[in-house]
Amino acid sequence: MKYKSINFITNHLYEIIIKDSNCLIEKISQEHSLDCEEMKKKYIDNQSDIINNNIQKMLNSKIRCLGIIKSGCQCARTRKNNS
Repeated sequence: MKYKSINFITNHLYEIIIKDSNCLIEKISQEHSLDCEEMKKKYIDNQSDIINNNIQKMLNSKIRCLGIIKSGCQCARTRKNNS
């Protein structure tokens, strides 16, 4: 597997989640005769920061190297395979 940057992966996952969430909200709003735009504002637009933060937390724990460099900061590299 070719490694991509953490920002690329974060953006890609965010786009997938938003796209799928929009599809679900559209289906639910059609079945129950609800205003689709109002539901999107309430459940997606207002929650986008929380969604992005949760993706960042998950990726940081699963992909980012957990080492500390000499300056005391966290290493910015991705983990190697099987580590």
